Amino acid sequence: MNIAIVGSDPNALVCAIEARKAGHEVTVFEGEKLGGVSSVLPSCPLAPEVATLMDLGVSLEIVGRAGLSGNGESVSLSLRDLSGDVTERDKARWRDFVMTMNKASEIWRGLFDGTPVVERWREFGRRQSMEVLRLPWQSLSELLNEWFESEILKSTLAVAALRGTRQGPFAPGTAFLLIQRWARGEVFGRSRTGAMALKKKAEELGVTVRAGGISELVVSGGQIEAVAVGEGEPLKADLYITSEDPVQTLLHRIGAHHLDPDDLAVVSSWDCRSTTTVAKVAPSDRWSGAVVSLADSVNSLEKAYDPTKYGGYSQEPFAELDSRSGWLYVQHLDGEEASQKVDALCEKFELGEVKRLFTPTDLKEKFGVTGGHLFGGEKTLWQSYSLRERLINPLPNLFLCGASTGPGDYSGVSGLLTAAQIGRFEPIPAEVS
Repeated sequence: MNIAIVGSDPNALVCAIEARKAGHEVTVFEGEKLGGVSSVLPSCPLAPEVATLMDLGVSLEIVGRAGLSGNGESVSLSLRDLSGDVTERDKARWRDFVMTMNKASEIWRGLFDGTPVVERWREFGRRQSMEVLRLPWQSLSELLNEWFESEILKSTLAVAALRGTRQGPFAPGTAFLLIQRWARGEVFGRSRTGAMALKKKAEELGVTVRAGGISELVVSGGQIEAVAVGEGEPLKADLYITSEDPVQTLLHRIGAHHLDPDDLAVVSSWDCRSTTTVAKVAPSDRWSGAVVSLADSVNSLEKAYDPTKYGGYSQEPFAELDSRSGWLYVQHLDGEEASQKVDALCEKFELGEVKRLFTPTDLKEKFGVTGGHLFGGEKTLWQSYSLRERLINPLPNLFLCGASTGPGDYSGVSGLLTAAQIGRFEPIPAEVS
């Protein structure tokens, strides 16, 4: 079977590799830049099971997390230790908190990866099993206030949860965001491999990777007929897969009139509005390679979010810094004042000069992502699980494999889930119009 894959982020490349292993002829259309928008997210690790399948070794580098406030308070976190400007009570509770988060993350991973979780959940015992069920529905502020006293510790964990989202820590269900990042190792780690290694692996297996993107998905008889590439002849395949977000694919490239009414209802309300500005600063040895949360308090995170409810942007944004790569993710910021605000934040935390800056508007224009969203849509509870699964196969010979159809990241899991469905696909003749 001939398969055409649009996009070159880790999910698309993992899907291409697995399809090629199954004996299919695979062509990948790379897009404007290898990795797409994931190229500005080097800290997103492949899932361990994906890295193992790809023969890429250990995919996650544990580096720890630091927190820094504008008044000089700091904290250092790892899975085992907690130090800095925190109370003795918080230090004593840290191990129990880590254990609870590990258990909640295990259940969350199982729900997405298809691993049976009921028996494992029962093994947690009455108290822990109930806590794991309750946790995702809480707000971050509720969760963190229940566990800890130190403001710098609470804000550091809250920033870890809120990176790339358009939400505040007081919103119900935002504790779920912390579970997601915890489950993929992003709270204390970063990726050791990326799209370049996956591209090399794909080409070694015989996948054809073509530079540049596509201009159109040609629809006929209720399914995809070909992909149009510039001025050349459209390329036909038996099956088409894309890692682009669902709004870009289904509404802009295909058109609402070709969609099932239920799918149309989902994608029409799909939330891709982003207020995350991405900047590049000089890498720093100041935190020994750790991921760094930059914020004053949980209340300050909510105040930063408030203006976005009314179409505005934060006057005092907060941020997460990957200190080794120099990528800085500034929350609730866009528009003409973004550059000035990022400069002010960098001066406040002594991060040095901004070398590059991508507002959500820039990300939309450069990478074609709807709303400039880094993850193909908000990773809220209401926009998760069955709703994402519904978007995987909107037309008979079209599958979506991007961040918007799985856990909401670039771990490769979405690509793996889509690849597993290829074996059940049977080409059908196009309808005669």
